[in-house]
Amino acid sequence: MNKIKKAAVAACVASGAYLAYKAADEIVARLLISDALDREEPRVMKKFKNAVKGDMRPDPLGERMREESERLGALELETVRIKAADGTPLVAKYRPAPDAKRLIVAMHGWRTNWTRDFGALADFWYENDCSVLYPSQRGQGESGGDYMSFGAFEGSDCARWADWLAERAGVDLPMYLCGVSMGATTVMMASALTLPENVRGIVADCGFTCAKDIWKHVVEKNLRISYAKREKRVNALCRRRLGCDADKHSTLDALAANKIPILFIHGASDTFVPIEMTYRNYLACRAPRRLLVVPGASHARSSWVDPTAYRDALERFWSDLETPSENRP
Repeated sequence: MNKIKKAAVAACVASGAYLAYKAADEIVARLLISDALDREEPRVMKKFKNAVKGDMRPDPLGERMREESERLGALELETVRIKAADGTPLVAKYRPAPDAKRLIVAMHGWRTNWTRDFGALADFWYENDCSVLYPSQRGQGESGGDYMSFGAFEGSDCARWADWLAERAGVDLPMYLCGVSMGATTVMMASALTLPENVRGIVADCGFTCAKDIWKHVVEKNLRISYAKREKRVNALCRRRLGCDADKHSTLDALAANKIPILFIHGASDTFVPIEMTYRNYLACRAPRRLLVVPGASHARSSWVDPTAYRDALERFWSDLETPSENRP
């Protein structure tokens, strides 16, 4: 009888430990998917922001970026409102140049905003006669939506913004879709969609390939926990929020169908979105392509670390696409 009792106790302990393990695993999966997709970031994940990005060092550019972000945000710009294909309200700010030579749709990244991601480029664009539309991505800022979708739906949103800009400014001026981080994935996703005829080029700065790839990298390399053990649950939660698995929408598929020239940019010291993802995107692209790698630049910092190289690459990209072939040297 004692042996039976001991076996029963051991079974209860093992069962309890298993249930506790499963409960903890469920909590982790929910935190990961909420941090990735939900408009409201879980409080506990805010404490691990640097760990998520894989860089625990202080950001030496942080103060400069804050100052430029505040300065850009203080400008009195026109507010534009449209509806996404699924009815989500979308909001943008429009900064037209007096004598515009080109148009830009600038898509910001994950859990950030347009003032922060484009603070290093806003004046450069304006001084180079670019009329710029700065959308707030769905699930962020002034735009509607409870969730971000890591490019799954943002690509379609970007195409809608391009349509609006073409209607507003006309199709005689060349248009460029520019994005940073998730914004880069957004413009790459948009590349396979129907876009206005004057979209001449795309600039993709440190974009990832799909939600699964970036989540797997962050969870395994930066947070140092198993993604494989949680992938099934994460996918179930992703389907509940977005209606698709984490690997359903990929830039690799979009770029294989894309015909628009792309300038890929990535910082060599990026620990959040590894540079290998831009290499994969570059190789998948069937359109004319070029690549700028910025030594020493961490995630979304290339335009700050080497502004000269970054701006020179943009100017060459514009010039090559806007100069008639018979007039090129």
